[in-house]
Amino acid sequence: MLCDWIDSALREDGAAIDAAGGLFLLHDFRSLAGYDTETRMVINERIKLRKAGYSRRTIMVVRPTPMWRMAMRVTDLTLAMLGMPPAKLTSDIERAADEVREFVIDHEPPAWLTRT
Repeated sequence: MLCDWIDSALREDGAAIDAAGGLFLLHDFRSLAGYDTETRMVINERIKLRKAGYSRRTIMVVRPTPMWRMAMRVTDLTLAMLGMPPAKLTSDIERAADEVREFVIDHEPPAWLTRT
């Protein structure tokens, strides 16, 4: 589902995303209880299908266990192949929120994005 949302944004609002320098992705995975290797592989394959530079910044908030650190190193290699910076891994949601505030653009969401 996460990949579908990102792909929808890139498809529906690609010009605006390009003009902004790419997506800013914040993944709050603090509630995840486990890690699934097959899911990581699917996500990395979906990332490879996107155009280079689609994201300007990625932050993942999760307890940085050795497994998550290893998973992010693999994902960082995929991101590097698309000319994007490595993802930032942190367990501190406040620090991540501070970083997000630097990128906030004050405007209405695009018409294709509906709030439910």
